[in-house]
Amino acid sequence: MEGYSKDTGKTYAFGDYDTFHPTKPDLDPREVKENPSLRYTIEGAWLVLNEKDIDTLTPKQFQAICKELVESGVFCGKDFSWGDNYIYRASQSKEDVKNKTLWRKACSNHHIQFITDSMKKLK
Repeated sequence: MEGYSKDTGKTYAFGDYDTFHPTKPDLDPREVKENPSLRYTIEGAWLVLNEKDIDTLTPKQFQAICKELVESGVFCGKDFSWGDNYIYRASQSKEDVKNKTLWRKACSNHHIQFITDSMKKLK
């Protein structure tokens, strides 16, 4: 993506990767053990938090990962984006975390907001 700033007179080029691959592998989801994980965009990197024990997958594992992120010092706050609010509510056990699609949606939503805000700061 390329853009031009009237304010600075500069042209910016930008490329990005989302937090998850856009297409799912051609596998039977009943046969895939997926550990709870978050890929959270921070300044210059991604913070990846995941649960190592995939044999006993429970909602409490995802809630624990969310709580770890919220208490990490890099969490942008519950009002930063829809995704951050979902992560915060999950950390407080106030959000249904059984739907893995919502985990990805929350991380992607945070990522898009973080990148959008970062690009606004370019001078």
